Amino acid sequence: MTTSVINTTIGESRSMPRLWLEGQKLAVAGIKIGVRYCINVTSALKRVELRPAPDDYTGQTFLVSKRERNNIVYPLMEVRTDLFAEVFEMGSKVFVSIRQGRIIITASHIASRVAERVKRFLDKLQGKQPLAVVSLFQGGRALNQETHSGLQKSGVSSLIQAGAEREASQFHASLQNGQKPWTSESITKRHLQEINVLNRNIQQCDVLIAGAACLAGGHTGNKKIKTPQSSTSYGAEFVDFLGWVKASNPGIIVFEKIAGHEKSTASMIIRSVLESLGYQMTYVKAEENGDGSDRPQQRTAVVAYTPNIGIPVDVSELEFLFGRESDVETEEAASSDQSVAPHILERIEERVTRFLGKLKAKLPLEGGSQFHGGGILDKALHTGLKKAGVDSFVKMAVELEGEYLDTSLRNNPELWKDESFAINSDVREINMLGGNVPLLDLATAGIPCTGASRAGASKNKLACAEEHSAVGSLFVDFIEWIRASNPGAFVLENVPEYAKSASMLVIRKALTALGYVLSEIILDGNEMGALEKRRRLCVVGLTPGIGNPFDFGQLTPVREKEACLQDILEDIPLDSDRWKSYTYLAKKAVRDQADGKGFARQLLDGTAKSCGTIGKDYNKGRSTEPFIRHPVNPELSRLLTPEEHAKVKTVPPAMIHGVAATTQHQLLGQAVVFVAFEAVGYLIGLTVQGLTKAVEAVSNVVEFVSPAIPSPVCFEEEVEVFNQQVERFQTMRLFA
Repeated sequence: MTTSVINTTIGESRSMPRLWLEGQKLAVAGIKIGVRYCINVTSALKRVELRPAPDDYTGQTFLVSKRERNNIVYPLMEVRTDLFAEVFEMGSKVFVSIRQGRIIITASHIASRVAERVKRFLDKLQGKQPLAVVSLFQGGRALNQETHSGLQKSGVSSLIQAGAEREASQFHASLQNGQKPWTSESITKRHLQEINVLNRNIQQCDVLIAGAACLAGGHTGNKKIKTPQSSTSYGAEFVDFLGWVKASNPGIIVFEKIAGHEKSTASMIIRSVLESLGYQMTYVKAEENGDGSDRPQQRTAVVAYTPNIGIPVDVSELEFLFGRESDVETEEAASSDQSVAPHILERIEERVTRFLGKLKAKLPLEGGSQFHGGGILDKALHTGLKKAGVDSFVKMAVELEGEYLDTSLRNNPELWKDESFAINSDVREINMLGGNVPLLDLATAGIPCTGASRAGASKNKLACAEEHSAVGSLFVDFIEWIRASNPGAFVLENVPEYAKSASMLVIRKALTALGYVLSEIILDGNEMGALEKRRRLCVVGLTPGIGNPFDFGQLTPVREKEACLQDILEDIPLDSDRWKSYTYLAKKAVRDQADGKGFARQLLDGTAKSCGTIGKDYNKGRSTEPFIRHPVNPELSRLLTPEEHAKVKTVPPAMIHGVAATTQHQLLGQAVVFVAFEAVGYLIGLTVQGLTKAVEAVSNVVEFVSPAIPSPVCFEEEVEVFNQQVERFQTMRLFA
C-alpha cells in the first residue's frame, strides 16, 4: 500500500483549528470512506495520530466522508478539534504521513529546525556559553579573529567549531591572524566536499561565516570571467555553502563578499533559499583596498538572522565582520585541485554496485520524481525502459499540486507499488538530510520553466531565470535531491533556453563533481514522432561503470508521426459551442502586426502536418497557440479538445481522465512529448545493459588526495563517514 505524505497547514473553521485532507492520496494509503477515526495527541513529541476507532470507542471521532468530481469518488476528511492547539499554532505548517490507514501529523521540519536553533542560541546566551562558529571560504584575512573580537565586545564569547579554505597559504595566514577562536577540537578542512553534509551526526553551529570567493566579481577577476557563477572552481561552491546552512542550522549567517556580488545570480539564489529556511536579511557595507590598487573596494555582508534571537535590525555595528588584509585571488588558484572527496567516491561505488546488482537480479529500478505533475515524464521513461527489458517503478514522487498527484495515482497504477511514497509538497519542504530520502536508481525532474521560457521571462520581466521569486532557486533542491538519493542515473528536462541559464551551469558543475557524466540534447517533438513541434532540453546523467557510456547519437524515434492533424481530430459538430469567434484575438493580431511584434495566430485545419507548442494555460485561448478553423465559417475557430491535445503530444489519453478540462490542459501543457522521452528511456535501458555501440567517454572522476594542513592549534578530525545503509524515508520510522 502506497505511503502518502502531505505538507499542509493547520487552518481555522468557526474559531477552531482544522485539518483538511482529500483525494486519491488518501485512498491509496488505506483511508476508507465511512470509517470513523479517533485522535491521540502526544504534546511532548509534538505529534498527533489518527487511527480507526474501535467499535466500542466513546470519545470524539472524525468521519471519513466522500466527494465526487468528474465521476470520480474519493475520500475527504475534515478534522476540527481544539486538541491541535496543544501542539500546533493556527496557520502553522504540518507534515501529514498516511500509511495503512494510519495518519501521523508532526510539525514541518523547517519550523522544527527554526525552533531548535532559536532555543539553542538563546540557551547559550543565557548560560554564558561560547557560540560555535563555522567559517567557510575564510581566506587569509583576519575574518575569524575580527568576528571573535566583535562578539567579545558585545559580551559574547565564541570558538571556531569548523573551518574550510581551499588555499593552504591563506589558511595558514588565517590561523596566524586569529588563533584565539581556534581550539584543539576545531575541525579543519581544505574543501567543503570533504565533509558530508548529509551525515545526520554533523554538528549544529550558532554562527556561520562565509567569505565569498571573489575572483569573478573583483576588479581583477571580472576581466576574464563574465559572471561569478561561471568561475570554473567557485561557480558551484555556493551550493556547498547552502548544504552547510541546512545541515548545521545556524542562528546567524554572515555571507561576506565584494560589492557587485549582491547583484549576482548566485546571491539572488542564496537569498531565496535562506528566506525559505526562515531567515531574515539585512546588509552592512565597508570599504577597503582589496584589489591591490589605491582604489577603495567596497565589501558587502548579507546578515541572515533568525527572528527571536535578539539581532537588531540596525547592523551598523557589524563592521567588525570585515577583515582588513587583502584577498587577491589568481586564476591559477581558483582553478586548482579538481579532486573528489572520499565519501563521494564511496557513494559512487555504492550506486554502481546497487544498480548493477538489480540489473543482474532482474529487479525493477527504483525511480524518484521531482515536480511529478501527472506522471507523464515518468511513464514515458518507464515505457521505454520496459521495451528495453528493464522494469521500473516510482519509489518516491514529489508534486506541489494535489490534484496533479491524485491524477497520477489514479491513472498510472503500473508506476506505483506498496513501497512507493506519494508526496504532496513543495520540494523545499522535504528534509533531504540524515537519510530521510531513500536511495534511488533513476531520478527524474522537470524543473518548472516559468522563469526560463521566453514567454515566462517576458511576462515576468526577468533578466534571468533565477530572478523568478517562486521557482528561480528550485534547481538547488534538484541538486540536493540527487546528492541525497544517490541515483545511478538521472533525467532532467526543461525548455531549450534553460541550457544557457546559470542554473544549468551550476547543475553541470555540481553533478559532475558527484561523479556523473552528463549528456544533453534538444529534442524536437516532430522529429521524434509527434504532431506537436515541442522542443525540450533533455539531460541524462549516468555514472561511469554502469553499462556503456551514454550516447545521444544512438537515439532513434520509437514511432512515426501521423501524416496530418486530421488523423487525430475528433468529429466536432459544426454547430457545437466549441466553435467561437475569439474577436479579442483577431483584434490583438491586428495590433501586433501594426506594432511589428511578429506574433501571429496559429489557425490550422486538418491538412496541417504539425502544430506549435501548447502550454499550461491553453484553455484560456491565447493568441499564439494552435486553433482549428471552422470548416465552413472562417470567423469561427476552436481549441483542441483535451484528448486531441494529448494525442498531438502522443500522451495516452487515459492519463488525464477524471479531472476538469482546464486541469487536463494544465497537465499536458507542462508535460513532455511522450514518445520523445519513451525513446530516451529505451536508449537508457539499452545503455545500462551494455547493448549499445561502445563509444569513448572521459571519466570526470579523479582520485582524491587530502593535503595535510599542519597547525599548532588544530588537529585533523574526520567527521564520521556516512553510513551507506541509509535509513529509509522519515515516515517509515514514524510507523515502526
